[in-house]
Amino acid sequence: MRIIYPDTPVIRSLSDRPEVWNQLYDPFVKTFGRTFKPIQSYYLFFEYIGFTKKLLEIPLVFAKPYFDATTKLAAIDLDKGVSEEELLTLDRNLSEIDAGISIYIKQKLYSLKPTFDLLIKERKKRISSFRAAQELVDALFGDIFFLIDNEFEEFVQYATTYLAWDSFCAIHPLGLPLKAVRERQLGFWLKSWEQGIKLPLGKIVDDQSNYYKMNFESPFKEFEDMVDTEMHTYLILGYEINDQPHLVDCLIYPPKDRNAIFKRNELILRSLTNIQETLNKEIAKFPGKIYSLDDKTHCFLEINEPMFSLPS
Repeated sequence: MRIIYPDTPVIRSLSDRPEVWNQLYDPFVKTFGRTFKPIQSYYLFFEYIGFTKKLLEIPLVFAKPYFDATTKLAAIDLDKGVSEEELLTLDRNLSEIDAGISIYIKQKLYSLKPTFDLLIKERKKRISSFRAAQELVDALFGDIFFLIDNEFEEFVQYATTYLAWDSFCAIHPLGLPLKAVRERQLGFWLKSWEQGIKLPLGKIVDDQSNYYKMNFESPFKEFEDMVDTEMHTYLILGYEINDQPHLVDCLIYPPKDRNAIFKRNELILRSLTNIQETLNKEIAKFPGKIYSLDDKTHCFLEINEPMFSLPS
């Protein structure tokens, strides 16, 4: 069975425009067969209904937090070596910030229940009555819709995990070198991944483009687009079902800069390589493919595979 990660614009086309199914059906079945499983993603859900992170109103203290000056962490220089005590202090401070963000977002989400209800109501008005469109939306987001209507507390628990990670990836404590912070955050990501909490690599790879001396500007947004990074994370690492890894195929409308696909892959791959070399761990990779759709005919324009050999 093929595992599919459709980008948000593709989902909206398929859910709102019945004619898209007629154009895509034959090439889709020929490529993926009649049995497939779309990935359920909270990041896709937020983007699909139009929930923006601005609604969380993250306080500035979390966006650009200060560390206690007594820790003297501002003097950290990874190139000159960092003591074990400094690293432990840095990790402790990052853990406290992570916990603080989670507590804030969890409380905020309860107050946003009416907002979720309204966004979902308005989004559902646009969904076609076409049966396949209804089935796709239900397969992607039906469980989340149910939690919001019937078990909102459980929804808050899941949503907090993903929204807090998004905010945590964007922090840059004042007075600390960004390189030091992002390298430690890669460790946070790996710990979660090994515990079965599958999070995208996010802005922590975006901010390392200079660190890796890459000769292009990062394609990721300043306040992270987690759908993009989640897609590329699954594209390279695969997706687990019942503890078994599966390849993930992604459906997108191609970006204006076609090279952005390769840029994103390289950013994530370099970060994974950094983790492996720094922590002496091997991260299993199960590469899928990206299928780009023509936005008019919805035929496949091209197929891209993630690269696994880094340019020198």
